[in-house]
Amino acid sequence: MSPGSTNGTNNFAKNDINAIRAMGAVPGGYFVNRRFTDTNGYFVKTDVPNGAKMFNRTPLQTKMEEDFDTGNLRFKARERYSFGVSDWRGYFGSAGS
Repeated sequence: MSPGSTNGTNNFAKNDINAIRAMGAVPGGYFVNRRFTDTNGYFVKTDVPNGAKMFNRTPLQTKMEEDFDTGNLRFKARERYSFGVSDWRGYFGSAGS
């Protein structure tokens, strides 16, 4: 290590250890949501039971019929969901700067 270089600078960026990965703090890995507009904001899903919920309101229903004019088959599918949170501790996050 040269005298003016510290950990985290460009001189040592390739050798820095990712502490979160090394400690196994996120055992399921991570997912980057590209729809968030703030690059500094983050959210972590915790292991609280019944934190996030998803209900299948209407199971998958499919139908098919032949189009008389063209002879093509037409397909239709319908399914409904509902999403929510039962425990506020299910997610932790920061809105960023």
